[in-house]
Amino acid sequence: MTKSLVRVVVFVIGISASTLVTILPTEASTPSAESLLASALHNAETSGAVHEVTDTKLDGETLTMINDIGTNEGRQIITISSGASTEVIAFDSMKKAYTEGNELGLKTYFGFPATDAVKYAGKWMESVPSDQAWSNITGSTTLKSDFETNLKIQRPILSNKLVTINGARAYAITGIEAATANSPAATITVYVSDAAKVLPIRFNATAKGESVTANWSKWGESLTLKAPSKSVPLP
Repeated sequence: MTKSLVRVVVFVIGISASTLVTILPTEASTPSAESLLASALHNAETSGAVHEVTDTKLDGETLTMINDIGTNEGRQIITISSGASTEVIAFDSMKKAYTEGNELGLKTYFGFPATDAVKYAGKWMESVPSDQAWSNITGSTTLKSDFETNLKIQRPILSNKLVTINGARAYAITGIEAATANSPAATITVYVSDAAKVLPIRFNATAKGESVTANWSKWGESLTLKAPSKSVPLP
């Protein structure tokens, strides 16, 4: 069983860099795209928690993810304009995750067979690392997996012109994400804050017929998640 929305390419958020830099250059020098991305990665991963809202548009449908992500736990609430909905609560430290959704969400997003989608709709299902779907269910439910694994900007270019994003001054860094077997090449723009502590603010990705926008806020928010009181094993 795999997480699937027909032809959806999910550009989730992570930053690849070989050197972590936490202090920007002095005002007398211009920060590089690589140093800003590396600072944003380090500071995001060590922030404690963040609120993330992602919108993916493809084939006339919109997939929205409202996520609260911590160091070792996270929650994703996924809705699709077709009416599909699912939710994931994951506890990396306990190696357990819980999934729930309506019939359409289980079938179109998680790829349940039609009979299982009917049977398990509205029920919380518990999964563990030995389950085949574990990595698909828990992807991007920790700060490290969200920010490090998935966003790979090639040939980043920094715009020296500051812009205002979500009320904060920010640098825009553009680049590309290479095509894979499951996704086309994409043009990427990441906005990072112009502050002593650099943090990512927004992510935009565009590809043929697809677009993704993610916004981050509430850095360091208090995140307390609880496992459902009742659940059944993931089929």
